[in-house]
Amino acid sequence: MAKKPPNIYVPLSVNLPYDPSILAISSDAFRLYICGLTHCKERRRDGLILATELPAISPGVARPPKAASELVRERLWVEIEGGWLVRSWGKWNMSQEEIEEHEEDRRYGGKYGNHTRYGHEGRVGECPICNKEKK
Repeated sequence: MAKKPPNIYVPLSVNLPYDPSILAISSDAFRLYICGLTHCKERRRDGLILATELPAISPGVARPPKAASELVRERLWVEIEGGWLVRSWGKWNMSQEEIEEHEEDRRYGGKYGNHTRYGHEGRVGECPICNKEKK
């Protein structure tokens, strides 16, 4: 059985280094691309990078605006008012709404499992399981 990842992570294809768009950008732009992915995941932004955040998310990148222009040129980022969107964010990542639904389902599943295992019979007071209508 595979181990559970220890933290929040950004999925990357093993083919990423061979993608023609990646091959066409500088190492600075590649670094910015990876930093942008991790930033979006950590901030739960559905692929949104604000222009004001560019200096903070580009450690080690000599000229972040130039690197960002390369990413736009190769259509890895889409320029929008006030920043950029990572073009294929939704292909590899759940949306924030999907994450919240998934987390709520997991919380409910844990409560339901504990209730079933250790709970009570019948409706008791304000029990969230007893009072919740079937999904």
